[in-house]
Amino acid sequence: MPPMRVAFFEKDQTLMLDEPMKNGIGDFIRDENGRVQFFRIGGRAHKKIK
Repeated sequence: MPPMRVAFFEKDQTLMLDEPMKNGIGDFIRDENGRVQFFRIGGRAHKKIK
């Protein structure tokens, strides 16, 4: 995917501002300790890059 701007509307919820995912919803998935592990968008969860 190309770089896109996102806006937060909840703690772990985002709204895509640019094409090709404009108005798409994304969310962060955290582990039991509250650390971000994945970013989910378009039905796929992407593992955090270290």
